[in-house]
Amino acid sequence: MPVPDLPSFTKLLGVNVLHRSPERTEAELPVRAELCNRRFTEVWGGLKDFNYSRDEWAALVDRTFAGIAETPPSASFFGTLYDHFAQPKAWRVFDDVFPALDALASGGFKLGIISNTDDNLFLATAKLLKVPFDEIVTAQQSRSYKPSLRNFQLAIERMGVPNQEILHVAQSIYHDVVPSRTLGIASAWVNRGSARKGAGATKIAFAAPDLEVPDLQSLALMAS
Repeated sequence: MPVPDLPSFTKLLGVNVLHRSPERTEAELPVRAELCNRRFTEVWGGLKDFNYSRDEWAALVDRTFAGIAETPPSASFFGTLYDHFAQPKAWRVFDDVFPALDALASGGFKLGIISNTDDNLFLATAKLLKVPFDEIVTAQQSRSYKPSLRNFQLAIERMGVPNQEILHVAQSIYHDVVPSRTLGIASAWVNRGSARKGAGATKIAFAAPDLEVPDLQSLALMAS
C-alpha cells in the first residue's frame, strides 16, 4: 500500500500547522511526528462511529491537535492538508510493490486489498499501484477499521475463497496479523523495519505470522 510522503507532511506541518518558516527542518519543529501519531491513535481508537466525510475528518484532526496547534486545524491548515493527501503525489509506493503485484497477478493469484482508508482517499492512491485488484474493502465500506474482524469478513465474503486458500499480506502485526490468526487465515508479515523508534501510530501487539518477508518482491519470488 502507498505510504504518506513524510517530507511533504513535514513541510505542511511546519508551514501550515505551526506557522513557522519553511526553512525549518523536521528536527527543529516543536511538534514531532511521533506526538502527532500518538495523539491521532488515541483519538481514533476512541471513536464509536465515523462517516468519513470531510467535516468528520476536520473534527477528528481538531481533536488530535488540541493543545498543539495555535488555532483549530479546521480553521487554519486542515483544508490544505486534506486536499494535499487526496493527490497521488502526496504518497509513495515502495519500489518492490508494482513488480511483485504484477508477478502475482500474472501468476493467477486473486488480489484484494483491506484498507483502513475511506473510498476517496483510496481512489487517489490506487492510481499508484498500477495493478487492478479483484476486490477492495475500505474502512468506509465495512464501517469499521482494522483490526476489527468485520473488515476481513467482508473481504472474505467478496473474494468467495475459502479461508484456507487465503494469504493475508501486510506490515502491521496489530492491524493485520492478529485478526488474520483469529479468523484462521494464513498471514505473511512484511517486516520492512522502521526508521522511528517504536511502532509509530501502530499499537504494539504480539502474534506470530505464518511467514515473514522483508518486502513484497521476496514473497512474489517464493510464490513463483
